[in-house]
Amino acid sequence: MSEKKYIYNGEIVTARDLVDIAFSNRAFKFGDALFETIRYSNKNILFLTDHVLRLKLSMPILKMKIPSYFSFDYFLNKISELIYANQLQDKSARIRITVFRQGSGAYYPSTNEVDFIMEAEELETTYYLLPERGLVVDLFKDTFKPINRLSNLKTGNALIYVLASINSDFLRTDDCFILNEKGHICEATSSNVFAVKGNMVMTPPLTEGCVSGILRNQIKKIAEENKLLFIEKPFTSHTLIDADEVFITNTIQGPQWIRQFQSKIYEKKKITQLFIETLNQMISK
Repeated sequence: MSEKKYIYNGEIVTARDLVDIAFSNRAFKFGDALFETIRYSNKNILFLTDHVLRLKLSMPILKMKIPSYFSFDYFLNKISELIYANQLQDKSARIRITVFRQGSGAYYPSTNEVDFIMEAEELETTYYLLPERGLVVDLFKDTFKPINRLSNLKTGNALIYVLASINSDFLRTDDCFILNEKGHICEATSSNVFAVKGNMVMTPPLTEGCVSGILRNQIKKIAEENKLLFIEKPFTSHTLIDADEVFITNTIQGPQWIRQFQSKIYEKKKITQLFIETLNQMISK
């Protein structure tokens, strides 16, 4: 197997080429970074327009300068180049773009210019799959997520998600819901959360501190196209216990059906299946 390839500031490189920056960059030292995870399936780069827009909206919040070449066409070409360099063109892949502030300095940076690294990892499936048994999920209560301008961003500071994932393993569950500073459920460890009640699809608003997920926006569009009432409202445990159906989403795994939250067992997964089928139709095009 050939050596894995990366893209660093637009150029194809190997891991050996990245050693010099591995310990000196601000993403490693301070979490001074943003990232996007993008799914490549059936020769399609899914939702690239949304990913580029989210990245370019997030960078000014972190006072990062947006390079003039950061455009849809640029990332389309570079992702395609990376896919071919790693011989993944006939497979599915997870693409991660990490954008981090250049330079040295301590907390105060010497510049607000950015570098970026792009990497690709093969995925096993072309389409989104509904977990046959459903997921078992509980609450992560050790740390609360603050609500501020950074809460909706995908930054290099992921400690709360790391700790929630460790907690999930300790509880022997498949995932954990994260609580915000109000004690409300805002998201899972790597996903947005949705509850279905009758013809209503509900999710916490961004003001509750959840990440502004790419698939979150797609779920809203699909719900409205199928005459489902899409509502943004704060979530408590009671919201989930009272729901007919609960699922979580991210761009890599798609909608994931929750079978159990604490003592509540969910038998229904019809709406989750609807979203998966619709998203898979997008992949097929």
